[in-house]
Amino acid sequence: MQMEVKPLSSHAIEQADNGAAGNRWQMARDNSWARSLVEPTLPGKLRVNAEDFYVCESLRFTPGAQPLADRDCAHWLLKIEKHRLDTLTLQRQLAERSGAQLRDIGYAGLKDKHARCEQWMSIPARSDKAQLDRLKAWQVNGEAKWRVLEVQPQRKKLSRGANLGNQFVIVLRDVFSGLDATQLKAGETQLQQRVARLSGEGFPNYFGEQRFGLNANNLPRALSSFSSGKRISRNQRGLFLSALRSYLFNALLHQRVLDCSWRKLLPYDALVLEGSNSQFRVLGNETAAQIEDIEARLASCDLHIGGPLFGARNKQPDHCPELDQRIQAAHPDIVDVLDKAGMDYALRPLRVVPKDFSMQRQGDDVQLTLFLPSGSFATALLRELFDYSDVSRAASRNASREATHKASRPAVTTTSGNNRS
Repeated sequence: MQMEVKPLSSHAIEQADNGAAGNRWQMARDNSWARSLVEPTLPGKLRVNAEDFYVCESLRFTPGAQPLADRDCAHWLLKIEKHRLDTLTLQRQLAERSGAQLRDIGYAGLKDKHARCEQWMSIPARSDKAQLDRLKAWQVNGEAKWRVLEVQPQRKKLSRGANLGNQFVIVLRDVFSGLDATQLKAGETQLQQRVARLSGEGFPNYFGEQRFGLNANNLPRALSSFSSGKRISRNQRGLFLSALRSYLFNALLHQRVLDCSWRKLLPYDALVLEGSNSQFRVLGNETAAQIEDIEARLASCDLHIGGPLFGARNKQPDHCPELDQRIQAAHPDIVDVLDKAGMDYALRPLRVVPKDFSMQRQGDDVQLTLFLPSGSFATALLRELFDYSDVSRAASRNASREATHKASRPAVTTTSGNNRS
């Protein structure tokens, strides 16, 4: 098999092997992974309000499409609208208000806290439907609130694989603020060109910064927790393991974007069919015609390079690209954790193509509308368009720093005026 491959740059190799540096988690903290397009110059404020980031979940089936007899209804499927509330907190509150066990409440995907979201959750049918109907009123806790929009009968608990994708409507504030007419026209044209290019070519399928927790703290916390052997909850264990292997995936994708190989075939690459779980690996015995066909399908976005979600060592493929091995060698502590946890090896496309992607200027602001498949992050697309600041996450960081600062202050003792030394 003849295949032209651009070798890894020395810069890429140096970065891949820099896992032991003091700034190990820096790219996860500041979301500074390599971009596929030239660094954007337009600013923007993301999530000034929760309503500026709207997400509507689509399932792989239509809830309520097939009537169920009462005896076949083992669960209720709830469509829930939530504001400023993460999915796991919503799960706990739904359990408290319905009387169901936490483990019996199902959801298809985790949704961002700093947003207005519509998502589906399931609850055992033994829960009182009249009680669920009362949850159609807003359930308010501080700035967070949620309500049930719809109740449908369901045979089984909703599973994590049931999420098809998410519809987004996102508003970036103050994108064109302070620009004169000429600058505004040039900026809008540039943005339209970027939207068109990403619609046709896709963008790097990075895990978003929310995967790693505030300030990427889930990464060092995960390694510390697993190395100490201390007991952690099932949900926390899942979040930690997910954060660690998401970091390895992003580190690998970062190198392939730097080398311009994230859309080009390398020896022993895996391929993933667009919109499907179908996959295969290039093993070196393909004909020239087969390679030509694969490369044409990559160019048309019918196929995508499949990046590794590393797992246990005995579950790794026999053949994989050299960079996969180098990334693992640079992070042996993470690899050991994933191995001991018995994680399955899986593939994730290095590229994602947004569907029905459009932009609309609204004065100084920009509204984006798009659909992304399950598991893809809208913020990975936004960073290709804007040099934006996430207002909600900045506020969370400031609050976290203030809390840490207060906790570190020495206790102040006061002495009564009657006590003398």
